[in-house]
Amino acid sequence: MSSKGTLSKWMLYLFSSVGLISVTVALIGAYLFYKQTNLSPTEFINKAASKSGITQENDELLSSQAKYTTRYQYLALNQTYPRILNKEYSVVENPHEYFIRHFDILKERKERLYLNCESVNYYNKLACFLYYGESDYSAFENLKSGLIDFTLDEPKESGYYGNGWSFAFIYDIARAVAKFDSNTVNQIDDRIAVVLEIYLKKLDRESASLWHGRASLASTAFLLASVLDLDKPNNKVLYSRAYGHFLDLMNAVEASGTWPEGYNYWIQNRAHLVVLGLAAMVNHPTSDQKDRAYQLLLNIGYAHIYLTRPDNQIEGYADEGSRIDLKEETRKVIDVIAKVTGDVPILMYSNWLKKLHPRASYFRDYRWMTPYFISPESYVQTSAVLKGPEQHLSDFEGLLPNARLFGKGYANHAVMRSGWGKDDTFISFRASNVFTHHQHYDAGHFTLFKGAPLISNSGTYGAYTSEHRLNYYVRTVAKNSLLIMQEGEHNSIVSSDINDGGQRVIMPTGSSISSYQEWLENITEKGDFYSVNLLDENFAQNDIQSISVDIAPAYNDRSLIGGNTKAEEAIRQLVYLPNEDALIIADSVKAASKDYTVKSLFHTYTKPEVFGKENVLVGTASNGILRSDATQFEVQNKGSRLYADVLLPIKPALQLIGGPNYQYYVDVDGNEDTFDGKNMDEGAKSDSFYELPLWRLELLDAQKNPTYQSLVVLQARVEDEIKKTVQYYMRNPKLASFSVGDTLVLLANDTIDYTITLNHNVKSVVVMMGGRPLKVRMTSKGECKVFENASHTANSQAINFTKGTSVSLFVSAVYNGDNQC
Repeated sequence: MSSKGTLSKWMLYLFSSVGLISVTVALIGAYLFYKQTNLSPTEFINKAASKSGITQENDELLSSQAKYTTRYQYLALNQTYPRILNKEYSVVENPHEYFIRHFDILKERKERLYLNCESVNYYNKLACFLYYGESDYSAFENLKSGLIDFTLDEPKESGYYGNGWSFAFIYDIARAVAKFDSNTVNQIDDRIAVVLEIYLKKLDRESASLWHGRASLASTAFLLASVLDLDKPNNKVLYSRAYGHFLDLMNAVEASGTWPEGYNYWIQNRAHLVVLGLAAMVNHPTSDQKDRAYQLLLNIGYAHIYLTRPDNQIEGYADEGSRIDLKEETRKVIDVIAKVTGDVPILMYSNWLKKLHPRASYFRDYRWMTPYFISPESYVQTSAVLKGPEQHLSDFEGLLPNARLFGKGYANHAVMRSGWGKDDTFISFRASNVFTHHQHYDAGHFTLFKGAPLISNSGTYGAYTSEHRLNYYVRTVAKNSLLIMQEGEHNSIVSSDINDGGQRVIMPTGSSISSYQEWLENITEKGDFYSVNLLDENFAQNDIQSISVDIAPAYNDRSLIGGNTKAEEAIRQLVYLPNEDALIIADSVKAASKDYTVKSLFHTYTKPEVFGKENVLVGTASNGILRSDATQFEVQNKGSRLYADVLLPIKPALQLIGGPNYQYYVDVDGNEDTFDGKNMDEGAKSDSFYELPLWRLELLDAQKNPTYQSLVVLQARVEDEIKKTVQYYMRNPKLASFSVGDTLVLLANDTIDYTITLNHNVKSVVVMMGGRPLKVRMTSKGECKVFENASHTANSQAINFTKGTSVSLFVSAVYNGDNQC
């Protein structure tokens, strides 16, 4: 039956069963559900049919067309086994001797391996066959029966994705070392083909979401397809389809750079599947995607290294759980990448993980993987030179740059460091478009760590649909970004009883992005997923690390429901000066109305100490909402300190919100004259692996200028480290001029001619441009420097100005030919 005819019967069924009014209500609900989950109309009908019992789980009311049936058949070539990862078994003279030597090296390194030849698990049967070889006929028979008798589970589109990956992996090695008869091969091959067809049908549908279930399904399908007998015509079709779906996933992973729905979901659910799929792509003899897959593996490996904080855990950034502690899950992924690439920093990171968690670097159920994932020779070589985990990643000093941007233009996930030691400064930054439902609405969010979290993410991943998650944790109010308060706004279809002033909430409880092309077109056409415009990034210079973004699209909802523009422009610039160990944050927001209040947020573990008078607005000084006109504040946590100087707004207002009853406070109506919000603690957790800041500081402009401008200098220090002096020279919306230590900083927004007299020696100058391209000329005693920058950029130059020097600053349009040295 055609899809159209089936749809007509479906609609008749609806009308006859529930009536016109109910159908109307259902259609409205369907539209809202579509807006929340991004299900296509076809998938919505299929889901509804399955839920109502009209169809079985793997059946479709509206059929999906098989994709990629012929496009990649030319790549369906039989090649030597193993095809996924362990190519060494195709070249070593005696695989059994190789395995024994390999196995014994790992045992000597205390990898907690053992042989259990009485086990019914097929991976134990393979290890026993490899160890005892042809000399033990029962080992061969056990392996063969284990593969034949193994039950390949059918996957679901979400939650459980089957066990096909491990079967494909074990069978791949077994085909290389065991002489199976053709009947055994055909029997196993046919079973793989049947299950693979189920995976591919689910991938042909539009329900599974690209950076969620689709990633697991596509990776597993490609692994299963890779071990088929590719001389068979039907298997060639299956391979082509699996290859196409996995290639689409490769595009998606490249764009995201780091996994968009959070580290924990990546590492526990699908990281090993994706990297094994990429390994199979690298090992394909003729694919033109080999080099690309190799580079992607390197990038994934480096993302793990860079995101590791000085307290030896990953900086979490979305719906997170316990495995940000790097136990049990991470090392197996790193080992696969290290085995494929042979990259020294990634090999070192694997060894470092082993030293960090000697007994728990592999979960006990994963230890069967170690003889196949770990490269023992490289493992031993890099292990010998590594320091212990108490030195953090100090071995990477000079080996890797201190800063890197992942997912450029799409996820814009940056890491900046002063170095790789345990007392070095670690800064993370995110300005991401929307990818998936476990992602948070955090464009412009940053964290700062030095010895302890000083500016931190807030909230915990408790109950999935709790008020804490939906009304606080996923929202901008829980991040260190910007709020634009619009009275009466309710920007979420999930909850209409709060107004956090943050970015639009699109799909917090489900997503169904079926292809990279679908997602990219939405971004290109500035659709629902479009949130960020990357303006500039500079991580190449040793004395400056910077990024600049416009996050206004994240606040503006142009959808049919609640179309709303809050900001014409919302620029955030981060500039980190490693030599001064100072982070500069500059915000410029042109709100759509003068009535909207803009805030820059800073979440802290303890109450910030402000150097000025505090007025209690609600509650008490230790548990409530307070206001101050101070221009400096200080934060302490576990012996670490953060010093903050507020240069802009000229008349700032610091609003402090925190304490047990205000830790998760969210406004209700967006009216800053009232404090009728709610503490969103229902569903929050207090597990030790969560960041649990008790306070947030909101920086406002007390004068409520049409363009909100803030300029804050943050300096993190541990033990006896001293704050660098911040000297203000000019605080003006046209030109902000100040120094941090030996560095003079200019933030130029408009043309101006000005002279300053230095109170100290200056060895370098940093010029930050605001909303237009400008030319800055600095002259003093015959020395002259010219900066001609595009808008929203930051650059530095060495300079030698002494204390007492008079410096002329002339800011002009870039085409001003007279403004030269």
